[in-house]
Amino acid sequence: MTTTFKTIDDQTLNQFVFNHPKEHFMQTAHWGKIKSMQGAWSYTCVGLYEENQLTAAAMLLLRKIPVFGSKICYAPRGFMIDYNDMSLVKAFTEQLVKWAKKQNICYIMCDPDVYYCAKDKNGNIIEEHPDFVKDMEKLGYVHQGFNQAFEKT
Repeated sequence: MTTTFKTIDDQTLNQFVFNHPKEHFMQTAHWGKIKSMQGAWSYTCVGLYEENQLTAAAMLLLRKIPVFGSKICYAPRGFMIDYNDMSLVKAFTEQLVKWAKKQNICYIMCDPDVYYCAKDKNGNIIEEHPDFVKDMEKLGYVHQGFNQAFEKT
């Protein structure tokens, strides 16, 4: 199988996001433009193609670290990817890390929209991903703790 990781244009990303079951406005190029207008961030869009089919993508916010000259990278709400397919997540992660090193990026952050345990209004479990954190940690990600979807700091 031929796999290609590359920078993609805004339209390609937005089309992929809008047709993805977990789409979120913070994963679009539109959000990247809004954040970059504020001055501290820039953005780029990347995608993983398998046999010329876009299978995973991300809008990445980039910010220079003043003293060190390198950058940090943030994927709001994670990547547009099927997190149930850990081989795809692994392939995307490996390619993203290679790309990031070439871009002088020293740190990648993401907060994927994956529920550890989702419940209905009666408290019944409707969706579980008990191994997700362990699977991501095997790929080199560091879990920073759970949230309740609304945070106050």
